[in-house]
Amino acid sequence: MTQRAFRFPTTTTTTTMGKGKGRNKKPRWKKVNQKKDGSPGRENGQDFVERTVEQGNFKMEAYYAAQGLHHQSIQRTETSLLATTNNITSFDDWNRERLAWRAASGRTLPASFRFCQCQQIVSDDMAQAMQTELKALLQQAKEWKKDETTTTAKEEEKVDDRDNKKRQYTPIVYEPLNDQDVQLTTIPFCPHAYQLPLDRTLIRKHPALKPLHQWLMNKTDCGYVTRQETVSMIPPIVLLSQESSSPSTTSNGGGNAILDMCAAPGSKTSQLLEGLASAHQERAKAMADEDGDNNNSTTGLLVANDVNPSRAHMLMHQLKRILHHFPVAMVTAAAAQHFPSPPSCQPGEGRLFDKILADVPCSGDGTTRKNIHVWKTWSQMGALALHKLQLDIAFKGAATLLKIGGHLCYSTCSLNPVEDEAVVAELLRRAGGGLELVDITSSSSLLKSFVTRPGLSSWKVLCEPTSRRELKNRRNKNNAKMQQRRKEYEEQQQKEGEEAEGDDGREDAEMKEEEPKEGGDDEQVANGGERENDTTEETKLAPNTQKFEPTSMDEDYLMDLATNQAGLMHFKTMDDVPEEMMSRVRPSNFPPTPEETARFHLERCIRVLGHDNDTGGFFVALLKKVGPVGGQDRRDEKRQQEAAAAAAASVEGVNEANNSTSPPPKRAKLDDDNVESLVTEDIANIDSMEDDGGEAAESNTKNSGGDSRGKRNPKFEPEFVPVKDEIMDPLIEFYGLGGPGFRKDLFMQRASGSDVSKILTYVSPAVKDLLDHNMDIQKRVSIIATGLKAFTKNTALKETPITHRLAQEAAHFMVPHMSDKRKLSVTTADFEVALGIVTSNNNNEAEAKESDKGKGGKNKNAMNVISIDKFSPEFQSRARKLDVGAFVTVLEGFEDRHDEKMVLVLWRCRGDHVNTLVAKTDVDAIVSKVMLLKKDQET
Repeated sequence: MTQRAFRFPTTTTTTTMGKGKGRNKKPRWKKVNQKKDGSPGRENGQDFVERTVEQGNFKMEAYYAAQGLHHQSIQRTETSLLATTNNITSFDDWNRERLAWRAASGRTLPASFRFCQCQQIVSDDMAQAMQTELKALLQQAKEWKKDETTTTAKEEEKVDDRDNKKRQYTPIVYEPLNDQDVQLTTIPFCPHAYQLPLDRTLIRKHPALKPLHQWLMNKTDCGYVTRQETVSMIPPIVLLSQESSSPSTTSNGGGNAILDMCAAPGSKTSQLLEGLASAHQERAKAMADEDGDNNNSTTGLLVANDVNPSRAHMLMHQLKRILHHFPVAMVTAAAAQHFPSPPSCQPGEGRLFDKILADVPCSGDGTTRKNIHVWKTWSQMGALALHKLQLDIAFKGAATLLKIGGHLCYSTCSLNPVEDEAVVAELLRRAGGGLELVDITSSSSLLKSFVTRPGLSSWKVLCEPTSRRELKNRRNKNNAKMQQRRKEYEEQQQKEGEEAEGDDGREDAEMKEEEPKEGGDDEQVANGGERENDTTEETKLAPNTQKFEPTSMDEDYLMDLATNQAGLMHFKTMDDVPEEMMSRVRPSNFPPTPEETARFHLERCIRVLGHDNDTGGFFVALLKKVGPVGGQDRRDEKRQQEAAAAAAASVEGVNEANNSTSPPPKRAKLDDDNVESLVTEDIANIDSMEDDGGEAAESNTKNSGGDSRGKRNPKFEPEFVPVKDEIMDPLIEFYGLGGPGFRKDLFMQRASGSDVSKILTYVSPAVKDLLDHNMDIQKRVSIIATGLKAFTKNTALKETPITHRLAQEAAHFMVPHMSDKRKLSVTTADFEVALGIVTSNNNNEAEAKESDKGKGGKNKNAMNVISIDKFSPEFQSRARKLDVGAFVTVLEGFEDRHDEKMVLVLWRCRGDHVNTLVAKTDVDAIVSKVMLLKKDQET
């Protein structure tokens, strides 16, 4: 498989790299110039990315060499799916391993994607058909040849809008692809997951790959394909493979409740949701085989949280493709380390989740293949700063949100042991035996032939003496502009002062200006000073100016490179840390003691390096909660015991009083309800203390001015409330909803202040129970979205008496509970007509305008107007009897198979026609299934 160097387009459509950079940025031009200090600049034709990768980062490479990242090699055997690690003893082997890691870190990241793992969305037959289409598109791309328009690459001069200077502009020339460029590789541990040696930018830009890119976009919109990094698929696979040993209840989603604490952008979350849907389908099939009851109710619960509301909205857009089939997810916006924990009276009970994914924020130095700026901005101080946040998030999930017997998966896209093993070790240390690491690689069937490396048991704590920001601020204070401002300010102060003071000030200023600096600028910078007038691009943030090329693998030699040449400080123990750096370097950063090492088994963690599987870097640790963790669980147990003892003492006191002649002292009667309320109140106070970082709260937690970090607002107003009967009852009557299994309480609306909400939402029983019985969720987090749009506000009130019409999103969940009043079972031919597959484009404007009149305004779906005459006679007779309004057509044979979603919502217009109320993406998804169904019937 060929590897491509970084491409960085220099056309006007250049996309910038990194998060939050946007797409509509100024073009980056290739420069052929010199540095201001006269040293050679970029070579002719060399762009920013190529130069950055070639230069590398001396400090980052020296840091990982000192940590022993290259001291092990991987050995693969044909007889075993698991690779073994061997310790390296010779420098040649060590340097070969280092160069392999360095080369892989500088190549573009291969594109990877997977088919939906839920059978009710993508069946085995559909997956096989999609795989055939994919191979045909790759073969078509391989046969592409350049034409005259793509071979011309004349250099031009254009004016850069940023500084109005001319820059060299060279269009990109795309070469034909060979067999290795389009070789499709199967990802071994994930079914129907594939990897291409092409990067994302090339797939989007190359003319030969345009059909493939369009195919991926269409299948992604339909929910059939998810574009996701290979290593990003590991945490959901690992987490879903573990069986839950906690009790199965309705409130926890049938024993399968999952929390994604840092969910955005949502690829891992969608994979978790697909796993929940598959597990539900298997349980439903097993129950149907046992008692013959095809239960359509959904089980399971997924809460996807992110601290940024805008990213949470993007997350909901990612999940909607699967939520249409399995609406058990809730998207929230809150700080993960302050996610509300439910009160509990029994030890281990009341915790919400069986599985938790903590894919925490990290420095991201494992993403150098896609985030080029890591090479320029890497800093060990950034990893140290994130360590506390990562630890707080993971411990919050393990201590107060995870049930005993549940699993927590901790993952980062960083290779730094301070962000990886140090966090896991501190979790195990705080848990006091309540957590244990699960050996992920013990089973060859989990990750199969995917190569992973064991976690580190020891590491070195290194840190820069100053941060990048401090260094930048210090240099900005000493540049020529700031010196000139200070000089002008001093002169102005001298003029405004008294004459004598002014004379003294001028003499002092003249002496200071004439006093030469010892050793000159170079010596001053070498001794820790700052160079004046140092404003060049190369020295503004003090990047490394030399490549990392070690000549030995000796530990002392590598440490000398990291400390003396890279400028890092080495701390063996916490006693070596200066007082001014104790806020950055913490005791939890240091490796465990030999006794803890034997007990923790940190080698059970897995680390993925880019050159082992041609992927990005990643770290994963799976922990199982085997007992109480931290103070919360232990306080729950203690409070419960104290409450029981107090109740027993109260009863004993009453009995003694009855046998005594003197009146006993008055004491409060502690019945079961009082005991439970007191314990609940105490534990709520404990939760608030933990949210404050373990410090005692100075004010009452019930005060409205309490800790605002975990609260959405001081005055509690729920965001989702049940739909009122005066709105829901007419809808039930109009659409004929009812029968066994129908629950009116599963319809909710946002508390927007209006009596008639625009959208009525259908939620799963687990989400409904979470909203009703764990109101702390709505008190302290913002609920971005949940459930499916079941009804939307009706704009044609003159034509129909009801306030809302049926929506396509949740129509397949309504069909099993609808009578034939507004439901039509249609043949495949009529279903195709409604989809527009065989309908000719002869819908005249009169029909569209007539439909607009019937709907009270301009109709966005006017071109979806279909004459009733185009349907079969049976459909015509039944459709003409319907009143104006929405109705449902369901394909024959799928009336009770709501998970297949072979349902269309139509609008019976005032004229002799109907209108399709379905989005284009939903139509495309249903068309794919219909075509596959017809193909199966023909064969």
